[in-house]
Amino acid sequence: MKSRSSHGPFVLAVLFAWFVTLLAAPAVADDDIELIPAGQAPAPAEAAPAPAAPAPGEIEIRGMHCTPDVKEVEIRRPIPISCTVDYPAMGVELRYKIGSGKWEKIELEQAESGYAGTIPCGVTSKTGTLKFYLFARNEKNKVIARIGRNETPLSIRLVQHSKAKPPALPGQHPPQRCFDPNECPPELVGTPACPGTHVSKSAKKGWGATCALTTECSTGLECVKGSCESPAKCEANNDCSEGGECIDGKCHVPDAEELKGQLGPAKHHWFGLHFATDFLIPGEGSAICGPDAASADAKKFACFQGGNEYTGSPNTQVGNHFAGGFYVATMRALLSYDYMVGRFSVGARLGWAFRGAPKDFSPIHIEARAAYSLRKDPFKLNFRPYLGLAFGHAQVDASSKTDIVDCVSKDPTCISTADKNALNGYLMSGDAAIRHVEAYRSGAPFFFGPTISLMYAFTNDAAVVLNINAMFPDVAIQPSIGYQMAL
Repeated sequence: MKSRSSHGPFVLAVLFAWFVTLLAAPAVADDDIELIPAGQAPAPAEAAPAPAAPAPGEIEIRGMHCTPDVKEVEIRRPIPISCTVDYPAMGVELRYKIGSGKWEKIELEQAESGYAGTIPCGVTSKTGTLKFYLFARNEKNKVIARIGRNETPLSIRLVQHSKAKPPALPGQHPPQRCFDPNECPPELVGTPACPGTHVSKSAKKGWGATCALTTECSTGLECVKGSCESPAKCEANNDCSEGGECIDGKCHVPDAEELKGQLGPAKHHWFGLHFATDFLIPGEGSAICGPDAASADAKKFACFQGGNEYTGSPNTQVGNHFAGGFYVATMRALLSYDYMVGRFSVGARLGWAFRGAPKDFSPIHIEARAAYSLRKDPFKLNFRPYLGLAFGHAQVDASSKTDIVDCVSKDPTCISTADKNALNGYLMSGDAAIRHVEAYRSGAPFFFGPTISLMYAFTNDAAVVLNINAMFPDVAIQPSIGYQMAL
């Protein structure tokens, strides 16, 4: 009971403050935009006192004036509107609807004498009641003036014929009345001058009719030599006439309009020049220098000092090591040829490699490849990705510097010991020497693996190509960049 009595006054105080806040909250306009109360709006020069709030059902007019004031308008007539605002405004908006439809809006444009706009004849094309209201906003998007509300809008009767003068701005002629759809001049069909009209598509031509474009012929027919004909059946592009292509078993010859939007006629023989860099991911190696019998890793490596192969007897326990990792390996220049038809591509690349081991390195690159386009109709596209397979002869060599203890005396203990004190004795006596060598990890002479080609064709005559080969049984990646031309 003690706790309840202590909290009671606090709760009552919070509820009272909330109630006072509700009473003091500013009014919100029906447009979901806050309306500045009359007493807070900036007063115009020599302005009369703000009018009292309108009676229920009466149209509210505050701080703005609009012309013309019309009650009845013939259908298909544009209704121009010009408004002035008593306060500095950033914009005037008109909202309208026909009958029980939904509210639409028109932003009036700033003019010399205020704001002006037009309710187009497309809105007034049918009989009924046009309801509308207007309001002005300041730079804070607050409503500072209005004529009407959505509950009490202005209204105009839209009738077939009227004796009232057509709506017009002061000192100007009324806008021209739009045409009845049944009386619209052919050149104005589908324009705002003829609301409700649409340009009808011309009938397609049948078999044997003269034509200039395939689009003039009925579905299933092609414009062949100036006549709408049934397309010939085919299995390959060779079955079609010159310039034609086999699509879904039927020959299609692109007309002039199609060729404008294409990259040119398809070319099948592509020649290219490429530059590639090899990246090798070798495993770690120990006792890599020396005779092949020295260790299992020695067979995979060759060590060189000053460009000459090292053939001494190194210690197998200290130094003499190749770290695993990701190595920039050989580089190569390549010439390519690809035959491309449909979505298929077959070809070959020949090249010459650099940065291999000084001895027993094969620089020749010979590669055969086949690929399939991941996009339909690649000859109609700029970007053409291909996925395929490649195999051939390409040796990938990676190198790293390492230090070895060269057992000059070829003492078996010097070669096999892991005792650094003992090795120091050999070094001090001159029976061993430290040598700095370049160790080369030589890859397999042959490779196979998947390939990805990303071609960007400027036209069907020229393209740049990014190609990536994954090379096994060694783990190597070979990206290349090149330029290809078609003949």
